[in-house]
Amino acid sequence: METPSNNSFLGKTRSAMRWVTIHRADIMISFVTALVTALGVWNQARISASNSERELERLSFRVDDLFNQLETKTNLLHGLESILEEKDSWIDTMTFMTGERRFEIVELNAMIIGLKGDLEKEKQNASFLRNKIIDQDDDGKDQLIESLTQITILKENIDSLSSILSNDRAIEQQMQFENSKLKSEIAQMDYLIKLLFEGIEKESFADTYEGPQDRRRVNNLYDYAIRNYKSVQDQSDLNFGKIIQIVEEKKANYNNRFKD
Repeated sequence: METPSNNSFLGKTRSAMRWVTIHRADIMISFVTALVTALGVWNQARISASNSERELERLSFRVDDLFNQLETKTNLLHGLESILEEKDSWIDTMTFMTGERRFEIVELNAMIIGLKGDLEKEKQNASFLRNKIIDQDDDGKDQLIESLTQITILKENIDSLSSILSNDRAIEQQMQFENSKLKSEIAQMDYLIKLLFEGIEKESFADTYEGPQDRRRVNNLYDYAIRNYKSVQDQSDLNFGKIIQIVEEKKANYNNRFKD
């Protein structure tokens, strides 16, 4: 039987099989190593994908939470601005009414001055008529009675106008007081809005820190925001309870990450 040449197909096949037989252990080790490596890579990719999903879910939840907080704070800010606009409108109204009152007071003063001039003339006329009566002038009696009646009417008118003037002055003083009070309240609203903005700014700044090296700074920022929110709540009709609770939870969660 003829032995196949090493160059023939059958010879090459047999040579390859012998090589495989000799190096079978190495081939198996390489195969297993490659398989384990592939499984490790796949598992790591799966873990990374799972971690990425959890991180994405956490970030998504955080974004939703931040949007909810922003909406709540925006509503509170609108509440403060609405109060501010209402008080500002009242100031305009009070200023207009005060101006009207001042004009009325000027008119009343002018009328009283005119009536006092008329009264002085009537007094002079009454004195003249009294002298005529003393001189036995009968016509002077009726004229004197008429003049005294006129004097009485003038005095009543002056007293009435003086009472109105006094009342108007009291009203003007009250309006000036209310105006001043409103201006003070508007200044207070401006201050509260400033506190609110500062609180939001400090809270947002604290949210950007991740590491333990800045714990003191982060706690101070959260405390600053909480103080501002409480101050605004105490000095207004707005409820910041939910916002304060959220910031306190943020502070606690941040610190819990670095506990041993």
